[in-house]
Parts: sequence; C-alpha cells; structure tokens
Amino acid sequence: DQLSKHHATALATVAEPDIDRILALSRLSLSELAEADDSLARRAERIVEQRISFTARSNPDSSIVETVGPRPDDRDRASVWDAGIEAAAIYNARWNADARTPVPIEATERQRIEHAEATANLRNARVASLTEQPTADLAAARNELVLEARTTTTEAPTQTRVIEQVADIDAALTPRIQAVVDSPANYITDTLGEPPTERSEPWNSAARAIETYRHAPLGIEPSSGALDRHAAIGPRPSGALAVEAWTSANAALHLTQGRPAGIEH
Repeated sequence: DQLSKHHATALATVAEPDIDRILALSRLSLSELAEADDSLARRAERIVEQRISFTARSNPDSSIVETVGPRPDDRDRASVWDAGIEAAAIYNARWNADARTPVPIEATERQRIEHAEATANLRNARVASLTEQPTADLAAARNELVLEARTTTTEAPTQTRVIEQVADIDAALTPRIQAVVDSPANYITDTLGEPPTERSEPWNSAARAIETYRHAPLGIEPSSGALDRHAAIGPRPSGALAVEAWTSANAALHLTQGRPAGIEH
C-alpha cells in the first residue's frame, strides 16, 4: 500500500511539478490566499473553493437559507439554488464579509466583481425557491411587501430590499403568467376571442394583463376559471393594489376586439 501511495504521488508530481506547493498553499484560508504573493495562489484558491462549495451544499448556512428560501425539489432549480449558496459562501470566506450586505467603499475591483456575482447568484437562488411556492402564497407576500413600501417610512436600504423582493416574486410568477398566455384558458378566449394566427401585441398584452391581475394581487390559478359569469377579471375590486392591477388589465382589454373583461360596478 505504501508503495502504491508513493507511486501515485510520484505520478502526480510528474503530471504537476508544483503539486506539493499548491497543496501546501491550499491549507491557507481564502482570505489569506487572496493576499498571497505567489503565482500558484490562484490554483490553490480553486481547491479551497471546491471544499467550501461542498460544505455549503451539504450544510448550508441557515441564515442564507432563510434569505433565499428552501432548496427546490426540481433538479434544474436546485442547481441554481446550489450555485447561489456556494457563491455566497466563497465570497464570505474570501473577503470576511457578507454577500448580502453592500460592498464596502474601500473594496478592491476584484471584491466588487465577486460581490456582484454572488449577489446575482443569490437572487437567482431565491427566485428558484420562490418558483415552487403556491401562487396564492406569492401573491400574499407580494401584496404585503408593496403595502410595506407604501405605508411606512423606511431608510433607502430597506426600500431597496423590498423592491428587490417584489421583483423576485414577479420573476417567479412571470413563467406562470406566460404559460397561460401561450396556452390561453377558456376565460381568456371567451373574453378576447381566439388568439390571432400571428399573435398581435394588443391580444398578447390583454391576455398578459388578465393573468398578471389574477396572479399578482389575487393569487388565483387558471383552474379557478372566470371570476364573474364569463368575465376574466371580474368586477372592480375594493383593495387599492387590486384596483390598480384591475384598472391596468381593463385598459389593456379595451385595446382588443374582444368583449370587455371587467364589470364596472
């Protein structure tokens, strides 16, 4: 066994003459390697990054999971989620900072680039997690966030956080909305008529407005059908947020040749 290990080590050294030095450097932390004046430091960093990535996937930071939401069941979304968790862990380890906080004023160009990448990956992870939540839950969370932004006086960072969270929910809802536009439910064709052979923008806009209203403020799935007799969006609602979306949807509908989907009462 010892002879086999020695032989393997010898082969590795032949294949990579600097292997001993790289492995020695890989025992340093990422923050130490970031400041190391050694031409092999970057190669050692990749080894350390792989270790951090493995740990982040197998035992993710609970505070980051709380930020982005649970890991999705879907394989593709789970990969996106993993990438976000890993990017944040690597950034945090290298810069002794939290990727969820603003980049320091004194940050180097490399830190700024990696902060932007980690932040983008975290947001993608959050959207991937949100995508598996029920529409009703997403709508309720969105309404709460919008009301918070409108009714409270908060500092700019908090307002930015709220805006980003609303955008993340919208990103999770968009594929659902587009799916109904592409394969319209009966209440849409009853209201707008069959989609033109070559989809016209007014028809698409009206269909998208209907589903945006139903999904975002109301949290209603297409399976719920028409909201009032044969109306796609039903009567004018009472809530401020719902009224805004309803008005926008009704305006888009009047640009089409279909029957009005809103009922003014």
